[in-house]
Amino acid sequence: PVSFNGKMRFTLDLPMDMTKDEIEKAVMENEQSQKCLEGKTPKKVIVVPGKIVNVVVWFFEKKEERNKDKKREDKR
Repeated sequence: PVSFNGKMRFTLDLPMDMTKDEIEKAVMENEQSQKCLEGKTPKKVIVVPGKIVNVVVWFFEKKEERNKDKKREDKR
């Protein structure tokens, strides 16, 4: 199973003899992964060979940038 932020999105059949790096590369090149990423860069990829791959993606900007946007909205 391949998860994004802890939520299972799809499964991918890969050979059992692949290394962690090969698994990560195969997952990141997969078309379904690209749809889930929505152009964002993953912050961390956790690979447990034979079990699961979890991709951690932050969908928000840095906290400071969100606070600036919120302050702008409050002034309106």
